[in-house]
Amino acid sequence: MKELKIDKKRGHIKLKVDTEEDLWYLSEFIRPGDVVGKKTVRKLKLNIGETTESDKKPMYLKIQIEKSKFHEYTGNLRLTGPIIEGPEDVKGSHSFTVKPATILDVWKDKLSQPELDLLKEAKIKRPKLLIVLTDRENAIIALAGKRINIRSRLPPKDEPEYEAGLNKFFSEIYQKLAEQNYDALVIAGPGFAKDKLSKFLKNKGVSSFVEPAASVTESGLREVLAKAENEVITKTREAEETRAIDELFKRISKNKGVAYGKADVEKAIEQGKIEKMLVSSAVLRGSAQKGNYAEIRDLMEKVKYMGATLLIVGRNKDAQERLDGLGGIAALCRW
Repeated sequence: MKELKIDKKRGHIKLKVDTEEDLWYLSEFIRPGDVVGKKTVRKLKLNIGETTESDKKPMYLKIQIEKSKFHEYTGNLRLTGPIIEGPEDVKGSHSFTVKPATILDVWKDKLSQPELDLLKEAKIKRPKLLIVLTDRENAIIALAGKRINIRSRLPPKDEPEYEAGLNKFFSEIYQKLAEQNYDALVIAGPGFAKDKLSKFLKNKGVSSFVEPAASVTESGLREVLAKAENEVITKTREAEETRAIDELFKRISKNKGVAYGKADVEKAIEQGKIEKMLVSSAVLRGSAQKGNYAEIRDLMEKVKYMGATLLIVGRNKDAQERLDGLGGIAALCRW
């Protein structure tokens, strides 16, 4: 994501989206209440004689964001809100669909440092990791927040149709993989199915890493992201969030070096003992919709000012749900 122009005094920034990964970061950067402007197309009604016709016209509109939704499956970001500036005859609400190569303006009441740091992080090239968890009965294809479930429907292992059924199962997985955009592939799961799938895909010209996992579940996916020593996995945003949440729960079990819940974290900030602050995407989105985002933003700014790390947890849905269960805000503390 490129910053084409920035004016901190006016709270204005012009951005160009480069990749689909940028769209997730942008969905975390843009909050309800922000103003976004871009070139768009809108259908207008034209009176021609006694008839009324509709025509699509290109124009530049500004809308005040009410809803922001990143669609994992389409890879698009959709922004919706009332039109606050545009041609005189254009009223009502409008939606922007943001894709790679989109240029847009964003106005905030304040461009905070945590938000600007989020945009800087978007420039870091991270591998786009696809994980296939599989055993003889099921497979889960996981890419960021996207999940595709496939049932094998295999006959018993001692029947003649078993091998043909297994190849059909693997072929279905292969077809789904061909539809995805990723940089690296990890095959994981219990037993030997993962090794057989890796070999099947290799014969198709698809390379993969193989990792153990106890089950074909979200728990198994968490295990791969948390324990794998493979550098491709450890560099992903999903793995970073998993490691942070695992460390949080580890410290909770020991009742040492941890704070969770807004009041507890505020107290830790006042004491200056925070090492890393974890904030759920759901909390940030919810606070913006309720009109008290500035309060959460100020806490994040204090954490950055004291030299601590801030991590927004939301790219990994499992990690986010675990954090949400603790109130959506937590901190790893120095003591």
